[in-house]
Amino acid sequence: MRAPVQRGSSLRDNRRVTLRHLHPDDFEAVATFLIDHSRRVYGVAEIDARVVRVAWDLPAFDVTRDSWATSHGGALSGYAALGAAGALTLAAGDAASGSLLLEAARVRAAERGDEALQLVVSRHDHATEAAVEAFGFERQRAVVRMWVGVDASLPAPTWPTGVSVRTYRPEDALAVHELLDRAYATWDEEYVAVAHSDWVAWMTGDPEFDPTAWFLAERDGTLVGCSLWWSSGWLKDLAVDAHERGSGLGRALAMHGLRELATRGITRVGLKVDSSNPTGAIALYESLGFAPDRTETLWVLKL
Repeated sequence: MRAPVQRGSSLRDNRRVTLRHLHPDDFEAVATFLIDHSRRVYGVAEIDARVVRVAWDLPAFDVTRDSWATSHGGALSGYAALGAAGALTLAAGDAASGSLLLEAARVRAAERGDEALQLVVSRHDHATEAAVEAFGFERQRAVVRMWVGVDASLPAPTWPTGVSVRTYRPEDALAVHELLDRAYATWDEEYVAVAHSDWVAWMTGDPEFDPTAWFLAERDGTLVGCSLWWSSGWLKDLAVDAHERGSGLGRALAMHGLRELATRGITRVGLKVDSSNPTGAIALYESLGFAPDRTETLWVLKL
């Protein structure tokens, strides 16, 4: 696969690896590279072009300033994109590519005023992990991927008294976003809220977004919990307001989603959970039958 090397400005050379800014016309080459990279790392492609397109179309993302590619001998050898609040995407085919991409991201993040760079890297992605560690990022914590089989025999959830559940509507966006921000910020020191417009574009623009698979729990008309599922059978977010924790609401939301997905023909459901989550999330998922199959690492570089 060849990169469109004529587009963009060359910034630096390192061992004949060339770094340049990207341009919207580079989309197909980048998507192909990321799919191929995922296939090399995991044996199967865990990303598709639609996901890349959503990321590039976010309101606050400037492709020409916030993304870079490296090439070696004319072939794409690495990619990096800097999202909101220092969230970094990196796919490095080799050490030289990783070093160049990380330096470009560091300079841009400092220019924007970001306080840190952070990214999650699978331990299967040896080249990217080695590049991040060599650059000075610190291991922050583990992120565990878990799966469970589901079928129509799953029991119905038991809801806390006074709580009702319904599906998502567009006018719920702000309340859901604020609930997630509150839930994560209470325990995750690295959590940085993103602009609401970016959150809406990222979440509802995802190719697997289905409003009938986003379940909202309310008490007296006020949102107190949610479980947001991708249509393929993936739990994207589960959050419960602090004053409702311990009531069984999180378990009910998870069970409700599992049952609903099973009725739609989904047979296997996955999620990722932070190992340092103090809310009992891992124990909850294990009690529902989820089992881990892969561990990733959150890496952070303070600026």
